[in-house]
Amino acid sequence: MKKTKLILLSLLALILVSCGSKTGSGSGTTDPVVKEIEIRDVEITTDRGSTTKATLVIPATDEPAGGYPLVILLHGFNGSRDEAGLFTDVANGLAEVGIASIRFDMPGCNESSEGFENYNMDTMLADTDTVLAYAKSVINVDDSKIGLLGYSMGGRVAAMFVTHTSIDSMVLWAPAASAGLSAITLFGSVEDMSAMLQDNAPGTLFPYEFYGSVIDVPYAFFETVRDSNPEADLLSFTGDVLVITGGVDSTVPKPITDAVIAAMVNAHTVGNLVVPASDHSFGGYGSNADIYAQVIGSTVDYFARTLK
Repeated sequence: MKKTKLILLSLLALILVSCGSKTGSGSGTTDPVVKEIEIRDVEITTDRGSTTKATLVIPATDEPAGGYPLVILLHGFNGSRDEAGLFTDVANGLAEVGIASIRFDMPGCNESSEGFENYNMDTMLADTDTVLAYAKSVINVDDSKIGLLGYSMGGRVAAMFVTHTSIDSMVLWAPAASAGLSAITLFGSVEDMSAMLQDNAPGTLFPYEFYGSVIDVPYAFFETVRDSNPEADLLSFTGDVLVITGGVDSTVPKPITDAVIAAMVNAHTVGNLVVPASDHSFGGYGSNADIYAQVIGSTVDYFARTLK
C-alpha cells in the first residue's frame, strides 16, 4: 500500500513539473510579448493650410537612447506616397532594421486635398518641412541620423532640402536634380520650355501626356524648376549618398544623374548603382521583380549602414 502511494505521488509530481515547464497564463509566467512594426496612416495640416495624407512607420525594436533614425520618402512627379509598392516595401524594410520612416503625398497628388495646380518646388519643399516637424512631434527622432529617399522629382526635392536641415544620408533614385530646366527635358527642350514660360501668363496650365494620361501641368512648376539649382544646393551636402540610375531610363537619363553626382564634391561618400536593364520604374508596376528587389534591397542596406 505504501509502495502504491509512493508511485502515485511520484506521478503527480511529474505531471506538475511538466505543466510548470510551459509558459502562459496558467503557469505563473507570461509569454514574451513580440512587438510588431507600427504603421500609422495620418492626415497632416501643412503650414500652407492644406491637408495631406502621410504614413509613419515605427520599428518593432525598442527606441534607441538617442531616438530613432528617420528617413523621409519623397515620391516622383504625379506619384503617390506608396509608389506602386516600392516605397511601402522600403519603409517596411527600414523598420526591420530599426529605422523609422515617413512618406506623404505631394501637393495635388494622390490623397492630397489640393489640385495639381499647386504642385511646384516651393510647395513641395514647404510640405517636406512640415512632415519632418510632424514626425519629430510624435516620435523621438535622432537629429544626427536623418535620411532622405528621393525618387525622380522627389530626388530634386531631396537635393534642395539639404539646405533646410542637416541630412546625414540620401538615396536618390533617378534624381531629376540637374540645374534648371535641364532636368525635365521629358517635357521638351530647355529652349522650348523657356519660350513657353515667356509667352504665357502665371497660372496657365499646360496639358502633357504622361505615362498614358493627360495632365495639366502648372506654370509655377516649370517656373520654380527653372529658377532652382539643386546642383548648387548639393555643394553644402557633407553626408553619404547613393544614386541609383536606370541603364535604359529615358525619363531621367544617365547624363542628368551624372551631373547630380558630379555636383556632390563635398559629400563624405558618393556611390552610384547603375541597374543596366532598368527603366524609370525600377521594376515597379509589375515590370521586373528582380530589379524591384535589387533596388529595394540596396536602398535599405545603404541606410542601414549609414544611419545606424
